[in-house]
Amino acid sequence: MRDRLATILIRGWQEFVTLEDAAVASLEHPGTEQPVSLGDHHITLEQHPDLDVVVAGVHAVSVPLVLLARLELTDIVAVVADGALVAVRGGRVGASLRLAAAQVALASADTSVDLDVALPLAHPVDLRGQRDAPQGIPKPRNGR
Repeated sequence: MRDRLATILIRGWQEFVTLEDAAVASLEHPGTEQPVSLGDHHITLEQHPDLDVVVAGVHAVSVPLVLLARLELTDIVAVVADGALVAVRGGRVGASLRLAAAQVALASADTSVDLDVALPLAHPVDLRGQRDAPQGIPKPRNGR
């Protein structure tokens, strides 16, 4: 578990450094966008609801269920311009859903969607950290 946490932290730090480097490059070349590929993201949700069966107004039985949902986000790109994160583009989302009762599969579904979309940020996020901007270039507003 400790190794997995360390891997996640190191990977996150590497992505942040790459975003900072893109911020500096975007300031050195004003008016350009610097795309930064973000790592894949996996999200898992598991719920354990009970299905109460009522017959003629009387509780007959509770059936424990397991609902498992998994999302996988891949090929997501951060867009950096003028020293700030300004948008997130595209990618692919894969989803799988599973429903089971007493370890018996009741239903399942899998799908994936290509995201052909660019989501501009309402408030660009300054990525330069402690690095100095080239002379004469104002620091981007980050909405904070």
